[in-house]
Amino acid sequence: MLKLRSGGMAVLAMSVGCGNFQFEAHSNGMARVIGARNEPRQHGDQNSGLQSPANQGPGAHASSDSMAATAGNQWRALFNLVNASDEPIPKEQLAAYASAAQQLRDTPDGAFHRYFATSMQLINSWRISSDAAPQEIAKLLGGNVATQGKLATKDSAVTVRAEAGHCYTLLTYFVKPSSTAKKTSEDNWHASPSHAIQRFETGLGLHQLGGANGFCASANVAATNKMTLSFPGSKNALAYVVIDHARTQFPLFLSTYLAPRVLDSCNAEEWASLWTDPIPGTVGYFGGKPVLGIEFDSLGNGQHWMTYSDLSAAVGRTVYSETNDHNPSKLHTDIEVSVPTCRTDPTHTTTSDTKSVAECWARLDRAFGPRYDAAERAQRGAQTQGAYNAAIDRSVAIKREHKSALDSQCKPIFDRVQARWEKSVHSLVDLYGEKPYVNSIPRYHELAAIGAAPFTIQYR
Repeated sequence: MLKLRSGGMAVLAMSVGCGNFQFEAHSNGMARVIGARNEPRQHGDQNSGLQSPANQGPGAHASSDSMAATAGNQWRALFNLVNASDEPIPKEQLAAYASAAQQLRDTPDGAFHRYFATSMQLINSWRISSDAAPQEIAKLLGGNVATQGKLATKDSAVTVRAEAGHCYTLLTYFVKPSSTAKKTSEDNWHASPSHAIQRFETGLGLHQLGGANGFCASANVAATNKMTLSFPGSKNALAYVVIDHARTQFPLFLSTYLAPRVLDSCNAEEWASLWTDPIPGTVGYFGGKPVLGIEFDSLGNGQHWMTYSDLSAAVGRTVYSETNDHNPSKLHTDIEVSVPTCRTDPTHTTTSDTKSVAECWARLDRAFGPRYDAAERAQRGAQTQGAYNAAIDRSVAIKREHKSALDSQCKPIFDRVQARWEKSVHSLVDLYGEKPYVNSIPRYHELAAIGAAPFTIQYR
């Protein structure tokens, strides 16, 4: 088949937890420990703004190392418990670990252990009682329960009546955990109008928790998440809770590995909203320019890497420690303004023009694809040089005809999409040049802390 356009999403990211063991990430945002790493301890990072215990006064280094060793041993014991069975963790053991994590304060070890102490508390809430877990989780994360329940049918959905200025996070857990129990399909939020919500996904640290997804609302709107469940037998169910936070109260834990997620990569309004009213913690600054962290991973050699997007949706890579939460004294907005790759599937478009251009591409694909395929088959089956040359000529003519049809039928629509996108990006450049966004959540500081720790995350 003639490949007419390549589809894609400007921001479709995988967010995962991390720690002092190597992790393997999966396409659904989960991660699992696959082995320990034994390296000399390092503290602080010259770019992260973290204090090394060696600079905190006499005896601080030894004290910090001792506390880190205690927390590390507690973590290993808890991790073994979590993986050994689906039974709850003893509360006193978990409380001791959480206390040890808090005592480490702003050291790199502390960032990791605080993150995983919350992660352990989350899974324990589900394991103690799936009925009581929603309220416990809301308390743990400092939010309120927007809705909760259990889903047991193959095709299920969760609907939230969202309030403008609030963010909603969906957390789920199978009542009877199983390696074959899965939450599949689209698993994303939909609302009308689409740009009334800003979608995201985030990691929760432990693969048993899966990933979480959610959205922040810019208007009062009903949003629905459709998903497909599969599990053996008929006695299982997916327990869920949607936690409601005011934007100003969104927790650092959920923000740390949060990645914006755009349904229609060429919807200029949806993209602009991620910058004009950002999801808490997402906007940072790298190399003097504003960026969105959209994917987090590692080369497996102790360097923690982030994929970022600039104001025009162009992507780049950097290590955690080179990005910060506050705008630099000299802001750079010298970016190349260009429209990203647009969707070719009309069902994943959210504006009339992006839908029309996707339908145009699909229509021409159906019209010219079979003809091009036939010409290619003729080339492969040609018995003489003359037949081969004739098939080549047909292929060239079809390509020329197809390009002419694209230019006359699809390009005028795409030009409108591009003009709207470019106008929006120029407005963002002006906005950030005059008044750079100030991040209220130290997400990038937290990432730098984790990146400075002697831990490795391994992705496959």
